[in-house]
Amino acid sequence: MTEIAVVGGGIIGLAVGEELARAGHEVTVFERDALGEGCAAAAAAGMLAPAAEVDATPAPTTRLAVESHRRFPSWAERLSRASGIDVGFDQTGTVMVALDADDLRELVHHEEAQRRAGFETRRLSRDEVRALQPSVGPAVVGGLLLPHDWQVDPRRLLVALATALRSAGGTLREHAPVVGIERHDGAWLLRLAGGESAVARRVVIAAGAWSASVMPPGVPLPVRPVRGTVIRLGTPLESRAVVRTPRAYIVPREDSTLLGATVEERGWAREALAGGVFELLKEGRRAVPSVDDMPVAELAVGFRPGIRDGVPAIGALDEERTLIVAAGHYRKGIELAPLTADLVRASLEGRPDPLLAETDPRRFMKG
Repeated sequence: MTEIAVVGGGIIGLAVGEELARAGHEVTVFERDALGEGCAAAAAAGMLAPAAEVDATPAPTTRLAVESHRRFPSWAERLSRASGIDVGFDQTGTVMVALDADDLRELVHHEEAQRRAGFETRRLSRDEVRALQPSVGPAVVGGLLLPHDWQVDPRRLLVALATALRSAGGTLREHAPVVGIERHDGAWLLRLAGGESAVARRVVIAAGAWSASVMPPGVPLPVRPVRGTVIRLGTPLESRAVVRTPRAYIVPREDSTLLGATVEERGWAREALAGGVFELLKEGRRAVPSVDDMPVAELAVGFRPGIRDGVPAIGALDEERTLIVAAGHYRKGIELAPLTADLVRASLEGRPDPLLAETDPRRFMKG
């Protein structure tokens, strides 16, 4: 028997497991695939973008994102030290660009929403955009600088979290898909594929888009897969500044460029579709013409954990705090990882945190 079983070895599950192990708890993380093989983070761009996405994010989720964003630099630095892995955390900033008059009007709308929410923004001329990201093309007519919208490399972050988890005494079990859990003799019985089972005093369900399928019978959790395709191009841009248009984003890495991302309600189908890839390439090259000359290194498809009301479910489902949920982060899983880990630990240890009222998973059990 383990003290705490964390179901799901993506960014959220590993962040939770690492935090609990570091606090002295006995933790085993169960991951259905190999590390980074099937989780949402494997196909994520790693943007930390509370300002750019404020207009499309429910107010409670924005409040969570702002608080987690504040913690991210120290959290990333601690993980890099604990693991010896550079997680690719970059604070160059983000530029929202306009490619025509309609885009300029949309930028004004974004700027107003960001300022109402208290975010720092600055309007940019075409030349100022080019000074920040020389790779943009002549179609760019203006922009908006978001200096505190950053990026991190999700794949490096996964490896760093797994390494830090093990260094803190936790266990990561790969290729160990949990297909269901049930109460058994005062503990939780985890049923694994292939007939194997495990027992834990407490369980944290952090299985991303798969979380609903792991829940005990009769306990609702309206999480669904929202598919996204990202194109990884084999050439970096001239600057690390992220470029966002109203229809695509371009995220420069040290040795590559990510172009994304589609939003598709297509269930669990994993094949990238030609139409979505075409639209990404078309919109990407409008902002950054050099996309045409970049080799396509990878088409990555992932499943975001969408949730009915757009607010992640984080907290205990029972009074004894033996069953905890950390799911439904949608596009904010990487950004919300530091805060989610803290909130799960607070919930498990019975420490009050006012933010848990915003994320209470029992809201779906009412009515």
